Amino acid sequence: MLNSFTVFSIGVDLTQTIPIEIGSKLKQAFSNINAALNDISQYRVKALPQMAQSILEMDQLTEQMENRIKDAEKGKEIQSNLSQLIEL
Repeated sequence: MLNSFTVFSIGVDLTQTIPIEIGSKLKQAFSNINAALNDISQYRVKALPQMAQSILEMDQLTEQMENRIKDAEKGKEIQSNLSQLIEL
């Protein structure tokens, strides 16, 4: 017979017997989950500064593109004005 322990459930008349091997596997599973959550936490802490730097770089690139679009719009307006002057 397997070594086992008895678990009592509140509000239930029945008792259940769980083999000790299952209990140790559950402990190991919880330990693995805890380790995984710690790894995720550490990754976030390490990744945040790099993500912040990337956001700043994208912000600078966006500003540069906005300026180029404005320049292109000004050029188009100037071209239109020149075309109108030439027609006069």
